[in-house]
Amino acid sequence: MSKFLDKTGLDKLIDLVKAKFTEVKSTTDSLGGRLDTVEGHEGDYLPKAGGTMSGNITMDGNTVTGLKDAVDDTDAVTKKQLDAVAATAGDADSKVDELTSKLDEKLSLTGGTMSGEINMGNNQISGLANATGLTDAVNKAQLDAVNDVASKALTAAEAASGEVEAITNIGDTEIRAIWANTPAAE
Repeated sequence: MSKFLDKTGLDKLIDLVKAKFTEVKSTTDSLGGRLDTVEGHEGDYLPKAGGTMSGNITMDGNTVTGLKDAVDDTDAVTKKQLDAVAATAGDADSKVDELTSKLDEKLSLTGGTMSGEINMGNNQISGLANATGLTDAVNKAQLDAVNDVASKALTAAEAASGEVEAITNIGDTEIRAIWANTPAAE
């Protein structure tokens, strides 16, 4: 048996291919190039220009090429657009890390532990509760109360100072006489 066709076999093969080609061309011509109008398969195929699809397309590892940049929310995006967003997201991640680092250096508004000095820049601290611990800051109301007690004590001490001087200038007999007239002596 020969691996090659003889002239007669080759002519028959050529005639068969021509007949199939004519059949396919005739079918294609009758459809006007539109496969979406194959009888019994209306709407199963998209024309090459335009159309609406339903269902998923499985690319089976192949690439969609020639895609224009997305405009509408439901458009597919190009790699160029995706790379731009990824770069922006990378920048955003970097900024988030930077801000997080800076926040770690700040005292939370809900409390925490400070280290270092605070320069108030001539500003006030307001809403300070009364001190209860030895290392707590005191507020103005507490300071004013202590100042009032200290002022009264100073006034009393100054008044008593004059009396003490008068008492030290009297003799032993007078002290006994003064003592005898006090409620403690009775």
